[in-house]
Amino acid sequence: MYALSELAYSMHDDELVGFGNETGWETARNILKHCITGTPYTVEDVLEEAVASSLLVTRFRKRIEFVHQLVQEFFVAFYLNNMINNSSFDSPLASITTILGESLMHKDMNEIIIMLIGISDSQMLIAEWLANQIIEKRHKSSISLLKRCIEIVYETTDADVSKEFVDILLGSMRDPDIHIRWDTVVILGEIKNANALEPLIIDLLEPSRFSRQKIRKVIERSKHPPRNKLIALLKHPNSLVRRNTIEILERINDDWVIEPIVSVLKDNDPNVRWQAVYTLGKIGNKRVLKELENIAVKDDTVAHSKFRIANTALEAIWKIQNRLDKRTFEI
Repeated sequence: MYALSELAYSMHDDELVGFGNETGWETARNILKHCITGTPYTVEDVLEEAVASSLLVTRFRKRIEFVHQLVQEFFVAFYLNNMINNSSFDSPLASITTILGESLMHKDMNEIIIMLIGISDSQMLIAEWLANQIIEKRHKSSISLLKRCIEIVYETTDADVSKEFVDILLGSMRDPDIHIRWDTVVILGEIKNANALEPLIIDLLEPSRFSRQKIRKVIERSKHPPRNKLIALLKHPNSLVRRNTIEILERINDDWVIEPIVSVLKDNDPNVRWQAVYTLGKIGNKRVLKELENIAVKDDTVAHSKFRIANTALEAIWKIQNRLDKRTFEI
């Protein structure tokens, strides 16, 4: 395995898919010979086994190559993983940074890094290295690669991200490239850690409406919404943030959101109150009927220049009662 991985790495390092002619043939044999020194195996043993296992294709003294580029890339990933595991650097991250170096400059390294993430015991550290590439080198390809890596990490392990990793991503939230900012938001949403989402709350004030919507969707879809932070935002001095937060709470679709939204029915801003009333109608929980009835009687303020809050409360009451009647009929 190791002999083939070194052979694959040598080919890849020379930007070759295989070694050709007599010189290449001898180069390949020398690499294999070096790797099996001290073992009972010969170069012929390795070649025969690799060919029989459909890993290599050989033509005597003329050509030696892997059967497919993906096979070669897997062995390159195996080689890099072995280098990382056996490096003498002070920290695993330092070894990853040094060994992988400028590899993102080469497009054909992307699949290798994906494979490396899949077999490595240092998955989150490799992800952290990728995140650093976004900040330090501004490699646009690394953000999409990082998204794929995070998915693989959570498919194969229950590992949690470090605070350092989240901090690195927060740096890319300030990148001048809007696409990098958007992709970073998605990655923060993928992370199984409520703390990773909290910083997104601040960006609900993003000047771009599209950016705000993207951030909201990420928070809404998260399996770990930052509950306390969202509740606290209902008292944010900016009314737009309060309204956005109400919309997010509605889409979280959990019973705990009802009480915080009810508390906003006394908000000083009529637009925020209207949003709360409208949202409670959409949620449709009978527990809020009494509060809505009070609003329907007492709050005749006009919101958004055209909606009377009292009328919206009546509509919300009708929606809830209609839903209850349907359930009774079905029973």
